[in-house]
Amino acid sequence: MSNISVIIVTHNEAESLDRCLTSLKGFSDDITVVDLESNDQTKDVIKKHKANLISHKRVEIVEEIRQSSLKYAAHDYVLVIDPDEQLTQSLQTILQQVAKDGEYAGVEIPRKNFVFGKWIKHSRWWPDHQIRFVQKSKVSWPKYIHAKPDVKGDILELEPKEKYALIHENYTSISDYLNRSFRYAESEASDAITQGKPITLQHTMKRSVSEFVSRFFFDQGYKDGMHGFVLAFLQLIYYYLVLFFYWEKNQYKSLASENELVSHPKEFFRHGYKESLHWTSKIGKSSLKDKIIRKVI
Repeated sequence: MSNISVIIVTHNEAESLDRCLTSLKGFSDDITVVDLESNDQTKDVIKKHKANLISHKRVEIVEEIRQSSLKYAAHDYVLVIDPDEQLTQSLQTILQQVAKDGEYAGVEIPRKNFVFGKWIKHSRWWPDHQIRFVQKSKVSWPKYIHAKPDVKGDILELEPKEKYALIHENYTSISDYLNRSFRYAESEASDAITQGKPITLQHTMKRSVSEFVSRFFFDQGYKDGMHGFVLAFLQLIYYYLVLFFYWEKNQYKSLASENELVSHPKEFFRHGYKESLHWTSKIGKSSLKDKIIRKVI
């Protein structure tokens, strides 16, 4: 008899859910799918795999109900997995042993992200450790976007090896990425207002440049080719979406003076160009002209 429960929250992801549940075969005798008003074949997939179905009203981000969904787990050790993720046999074995020994309150698992059909190995997309295996009696999950759980007790961090990784069929298209980015950005803007944390144009410009430069250069996103460039640039755009939603939620009140609106873009391009020149020299891709320009600016 298994001493592990599984919780999956889903909305209109029947095909992914089918692959996820297939990967869990033999892992647990207590699998619960919390369905957020799906209108595809989700219920048929749940029935096919003999999983438990809990119907729940739609929420914008899964973190809103991460903690409350744990109440459906019959066992203390719980694997929290998304429908677009899959468990490997090697990872099954490790997690079952952890539950048997009872030594750790949680396990931090590397995640193998497939984006636009390719495993992204750089740009902070790997090893992308996630705490997803926990004792429900020792965990508290914050309700903000992409929040990591607070775990009381020792956490086992698995080595960043492919055989230990959770398979994540992440963004399948540019449209998929942008659609989710709109939801995430709006949620992040709402959180900023709730927490009284102002978002400024100046901060957004610095943050967006740093996001692109750090992912593409420092974290070697260029080694993922065009995938790495596009993902780093999309991450740059994301922070502007957060700012725009924040502006909208503040009734379109001005976030910068006329002088700031004129000066900040110049600083954005200057800083971005300077950082790009710095990192191209670091990776041995700069020319003599680049070196001269870098000294000037």
